[in-house]
Formats: sequence, structure tokens, C-alpha cells
Amino acid sequence: MLLRKVIEGTPVQYAKRTNRIHETDLVRTLQTLLFAENPPPILHAVDQTPAALGEVVTYIAQRLELPPPPRIEPDVASGTILSGALLLSLLRTLQYPTFEAGYDHVIATRRRPVQSAGT
Repeated sequence: MLLRKVIEGTPVQYAKRTNRIHETDLVRTLQTLLFAENPPPILHAVDQTPAALGEVVTYIAQRLELPPPPRIEPDVASGTILSGALLLSLLRTLQYPTFEAGYDHVIATRRRPVQSAGT
């Protein structure tokens, strides 16, 4: 889990492009597809905010009041940005439309205290 990487200070590829979806929205997607009369043959289950991994881990670190994890060098851009337009047309809205909203929820509902590596 990405949260654990931030807490442990595991190096990440900051330039990697990522697509995310909160588990609540993913479950809604699966339920909708299971009961759809004509489900789409392919659907990208992603939120509305693709982001570079560095942006995501920096946000998580700020919320946890930790330093961001180290950058893997060389920092090579990779990954694919996927469109969630079809998903949005199917569900109408996402409960967690951005990685910020999703991670805010995950962080708020964590049970364990945050300890950075070395403490």
C-alpha cells in the first residue's frame, strides 16, 4: 500500500503517472456492472484525477506530517493516464473523485498511529 511506503520512507518513482480509485467507488463499480443489462466490455475504474506518483506521495506525507519519501533516480516518466469518462457516465458521481479525497478518508479512518522510519 502506498501509505506504508510513505510511512516507511520507501523510495518511489516521482514522475510515474498513476490512476487510482477508492475501494468504495470500486465496489460500487463492480456492483453496477454485475447488474447492468449491457455492461461495457472494457471499463477503466479510475478516479477523476490522474496524477504523478510524486504528487500523491507528497500529499500523503503532508497529511501525515512526515517527510516525503526519497525519489528513485533516474526519475523516468512512465505509466499511462486512463480516462474515467465511461465510469463516470455509468455511476454519475464518485464518492471519492480525487486521490486527495480518497487518501483523506483512508488517513482519517486509520487505526494505527503514524511512525516514520527510524522512530
